[in-house]
Amino acid sequence: MAEKFLSAAPTFLVRDVERTVEWYEEMLGFEVVTLMRGHGPGQDDAEDGEHEHTGPVAFAIIQRDDVALMLALASEPVRPNREVAGASDALDLYVWMESDEALGAFHADCEAKGLTIVRPLEHTFYDMVEFAVADCDGRILTFGA
Repeated sequence: MAEKFLSAAPTFLVRDVERTVEWYEEMLGFEVVTLMRGHGPGQDDAEDGEHEHTGPVAFAIIQRDDVALMLALASEPVRPNREVAGASDALDLYVWMESDEALGAFHADCEAKGLTIVRPLEHTFYDMVEFAVADCDGRILTFGA
């Protein structure tokens, strides 16, 4: 028998890690697991690998239940999957919910918070109930049961 995979965590490249962390906390209920700062002015690991970095947050791990995301600072503009040529229906993350009831309650919560719903709550031809929101960076997050 093959070794068992335990979990996975995608990495989203973002322009502002702190802003993205705040959005996921406030809008989707994620919690911070790890925050790491980058270099501050004049800091260089080649000269002193022991110092505490004082720059902006460069990396974070956030989690809600069994779903973890890694957020990494990008120096260039980033784009959601759907903005890549030929990928107009692509999503950036799919989250399976425990039941249709839980999905419906979460959808109502997302609407109450004013999230941008990009696909309404609907029953799909592949026998799932789903809806999708756009995050603060325009990524499409789909939730289904």
